[in-house]
Amino acid sequence: MSYCLTRLQVYSYGDHIFFQNEYGQYWLGIIERDCFVLMCETPLRYVVEGLSYLNAEYRMCQTLDDDWFCYQGGLPF
Repeated sequence: MSYCLTRLQVYSYGDHIFFQNEYGQYWLGIIERDCFVLMCETPLRYVVEGLSYLNAEYRMCQTLDDDWFCYQGGLPF
């Protein structure tokens, strides 16, 4: 356990990280100053699922030209 705590010191606020629980599932989230913010409601079975999620998020941002505001014309309804 001390190894994990030591390794966590190399991360910075805002980094994406995976934690493995005792059942072999993974939580994907972002390290914040006072907490760990989960990006998914349920744990993932494989790290690849989380990487696919992050890749889709990245592609969506690229499609929107890094504009944080999405006009209704870009929405599917």
